[in-house]
Formats: sequence, C-alpha cells, structure tokens
Amino acid sequence: MSPILDPITRRQAVCGAHIAQGARLEPKTPPGHVYATEAFAARAALEGHRSFRCTFVRQLDFDKRYGTFPAYVVSRSLDRQPLSSMLQS
Repeated sequence: MSPILDPITRRQAVCGAHIAQGARLEPKTPPGHVYATEAFAARAALEGHRSFRCTFVRQLDFDKRYGTFPAYVVSRSLDRQPLSSMLQS
C-alpha cells in the first residue's frame, strides 16, 4: 500500500494490492455480515484484538479474474454475531 496524491481531488489516497482485494471482497459479502481478507484476520490475531474475531468462511472467487482468496467473517468475540449487528447498536 502506497500513499499517493490524487490529481483531481488533491487529497492523499492509497493504492495497492490490499485495496484492490478489499474492493473485490465487498460485493461477495452477504447482507448483514462483515467479511475480511486473510491479511486483516492475521493482523487482528497478531495484535490480540479481543472485541471481535475473524473466522474462516470459505475460498471466494473474485470478479475480473482476480483469483481465489480465503474470506473471514468478522463477529463479536462473545456471541459470534456478525459485526454489522454491533454497528447498528
């Protein structure tokens, strides 16, 4: 991921493989759920986040021939409800 200056908005933006992978993951996420990439799930585990957990769901085929990648559902640690239910509270 690299910071760049957007020539139109003149604001700092980011680009890179992780941004593209997240963009491909979003349309594959079922309503009411939050999916994460393997990189996010690994970093959350390494940093010891306890308020949520990332659980492997399945391999997803991404659009535009981007490839197949593991997807993780993000949920509360205590009851494993989708994180989106936390956001609505």
